[in-house]
Amino acid sequence: MSARSDRGEAQATAQGLATIRATWNGKQLTRELQVWPAARAGLEVRLQAPVVFPGEVTEVQLVERLTDGSVVDLTSDAGFSTSNEAVARIELLGRRAFVRAFSTGQAAVMVSFAGLRAVLSVSEQPAVGLEFDVEQLEVPVGLA
Repeated sequence: MSARSDRGEAQATAQGLATIRATWNGKQLTRELQVWPAARAGLEVRLQAPVVFPGEVTEVQLVERLTDGSVVDLTSDAGFSTSNEAVARIELLGRRAFVRAFSTGQAAVMVSFAGLRAVLSVSEQPAVGLEFDVEQLEVPVGLA
């Protein structure tokens, strides 16, 4: 916990038990505060660009949202595959993952992690390129 705040706020910096002391007009109040680690709020697949043309690339990430508002990148721990490599392929570069569009058509890009799977539909859009359906990409905490 932070040591002192003139605004009456405390910020948790680590898990554990903290003692909070408040003094006002010569009176003091002391309370114990248990700080717990943040819990998983959900998993989310993020795309750099939802539409790509043949020959273009978009980055795809798997992130875990925590109850404290922080985000953990799980991309390097996830599995990626595609149902039609003539349309879209997965390219891994270090801890990052990319989807490269090769032609127009339809494909599914699968992202898997810890037994969970998200499917990105890739479909042909006239004069646009490949468009990802991003509505199915979030896993709420109850399913994660």
